[in-house]
Amino acid sequence: MVDYDVEKGADEATTSFADAYHSALNGSKDTITTFYVRKNTDPSGKLVPEILWNGALFTDPEEFTKMIKSGMPTNHRFTVQTVDCHILKENYHPDPPDRKLKPEKNMSILAMISGNLRLGDSNSTERIEFNQTVVLVPNLDKLLGVGAGVRGLGLSKRAWLIESQIFRYVVIPESAATAALASMEVE
Repeated sequence: MVDYDVEKGADEATTSFADAYHSALNGSKDTITTFYVRKNTDPSGKLVPEILWNGALFTDPEEFTKMIKSGMPTNHRFTVQTVDCHILKENYHPDPPDRKLKPEKNMSILAMISGNLRLGDSNSTERIEFNQTVVLVPNLDKLLGVGAGVRGLGLSKRAWLIESQIFRYVVIPESAATAALASMEVE
């Protein structure tokens, strides 16, 4: 059975992540790379992070950020409607010999987020629904106090980083804007 403090930590981490990440998509696009783990190969040989954005696969957060910056319409706004989470693995990072990591800060989390993307100005009624599934892992550098204040991939000040992400627009046939975004070519 999962400890209450660990569940509460997962809920808070997921909500905080969803707010910060979608705020960055709305305006601070240069900070998007700081939400991802360092680009590397995990022990099973898989490249991480793994970013699947509406069918396009990215393993480099910088390339993904370039696509977001160049591919999103100027006037847009992501709004989060629902957030849910499930703890995947407690004790994600082994405890270092000299200290014990807090359980509520040392787990991997499956986050499910849904919402909508508004295209155009604040009066626009054109909205595209989206679903997003993210695996969040604790930023070990942050947990251990390494690289305090340093920004960048994996050395982010963020407590939780994206290891895997699947984002999908929910296509409603009668929406021309939805169809256009859903078929957006990614170079």
